[in-house]
Amino acid sequence: MEIQEYITEDNYEEQTKINHKVFKEYYNNWATTLGKWYSIVNYIDGFAGCRVYKDDMEKLHFGSPLIAADTLNRTPNIKKANVYLVESKKKVYNNLVHNIEIWKKKNTTHKINFHTFHGKFGATFINLKKQIMNNI
Repeated sequence: MEIQEYITEDNYEEQTKINHKVFKEYYNNWATTLGKWYSIVNYIDGFAGCRVYKDDMEKLHFGSPLIAADTLNRTPNIKKANVYLVESKKKVYNNLVHNIEIWKKKNTTHKINFHTFHGKFGATFINLKKQIMNNI
């Protein structure tokens, strides 16, 4: 079965919009600064979620995992990024994996490597740490 579209939510609340705006601005500055010193970076989100929102105008807005991936993908000096995402809820995890696959099809630069983990952050930390060490 070919994946066609993001799994979205319609309830893009004002508080979430503000949170995403602040995160985008901060993370863009952080990635740009980090890219001056390192060409390979790691991003870890221990409570990833899967959200892609549609606003009243049907415009898509990414949640933090895809905001981070999108930012790293657009940062010129970063040549490779490992994005580690942990999600404990099975349905949310499955939606996260689905939305990552859509994002990868729409972004063909291939410098983002996603590593997803299903489980609680604390319980998956040892496996996460091992995978990070293998990717250094």
